[in-house]
Amino acid sequence: RCQLIPESYKGENLDKPLIKQKKVSFKVTDFKMAGKHKTAKDSLAWMKSNIADKVQLNQIKDVAVLNQITKSLKNAYEKHGLKRLDAVKFKRGKAWASASGGELNINQKIFTKKKLQESYEQSVANYGKPWRNHLALMKKRLKEAKGDDPNIYFYKSQIKKAEKRVAEMSNFKRHNALDKNNIAKSIIDHEIGHIIHDQFTGKLNGEFYLRNKNLSYEIRSKWNSEWISIFRKAKKEGLINNISEYASKDHYELFAESYAMYVRGDKLPKIIKDYLDKYLTTKDFD
Repeated sequence: RCQLIPESYKGENLDKPLIKQKKVSFKVTDFKMAGKHKTAKDSLAWMKSNIADKVQLNQIKDVAVLNQITKSLKNAYEKHGLKRLDAVKFKRGKAWASASGGELNINQKIFTKKKLQESYEQSVANYGKPWRNHLALMKKRLKEAKGDDPNIYFYKSQIKKAEKRVAEMSNFKRHNALDKNNIAKSIIDHEIGHIIHDQFTGKLNGEFYLRNKNLSYEIRSKWNSEWISIFRKAKKEGLINNISEYASKDHYELFAESYAMYVRGDKLPKIIKDYLDKYLTTKDFD
């Protein structure tokens, strides 16, 4: 009746056989598998199973990038009980991504490690540097120009334009609130902010994608009006400056940028954090 056990074993029930626990495995489409996939195909299958009726992102091959996307989606759906989307699909043009209560559109050309890093450098690490370099170059060219140089007017107009842009950018520390270590995730977190805004209050599409169809127009209007007031106050008092330049565009982008910072625990102006704390946990939206 003797049995071999590790010398360090401190457990009980030595009168019973020690049974090795079976390792639990999950299907690639299991909700818990978000951010853990080993192939792009599995990540897309997970999105199709858990997030959207249609998924068209076949050009994104880097599974590490896709894992950031699925992790962002899982966290939001788990915490906020969002409605299933009509589609997660590709987007053309220069924008990184876009979203509403029913769709998430992703620019596949941007979602590579190289392009994402370039986007971070341009938006955060080297924010404003191209304009400052351009201003210095135009001043140099103007100084070197002779009186009959036909480009003098061009140099002067470029200097004026660059000085204005450099002054504008000096008010902010970055163009977008990107996370250096999770660039793809922070972009998707921003877009989820738009999805939440629309599904919770119908801010973008009225009642069409509302998470709770029974939510009264009065409640939705109250929350939206409060946020617009916060946007105006934050812009007037310069509170937006520490979030991003893009957040100053309008109240939609302030919400999305603030949400992206909120979910990763970044410091936000108190008026914005208090609103999000209440907005994202209140039973009015259940």
